[in-house]
Amino acid sequence: MFRQSIDGSYPTAHILGENIQATYGTQLSPAELKSLAARFQQRHSAELEEDHIA
Repeated sequence: MFRQSIDGSYPTAHILGENIQATYGTQLSPAELKSLAARFQQRHSAELEEDHIA
C-alpha cells in the first residue's frame, strides 16, 4: 500500500490513511498513521540503499 501511495514523494500520514481506508476499510488514528508513515519511509529508504549497493 505504501509503495502505491508514493506519487513523486512520500505520502503524508493523512494521504496514507485515506488510501488504507479506501483499500482495506480500516481507519487508523492520526498517531498510528504518523508512526506508520515514518516507519515505511525509513524502510523504503533502506531498501533503496540496498538496491543501489547491490
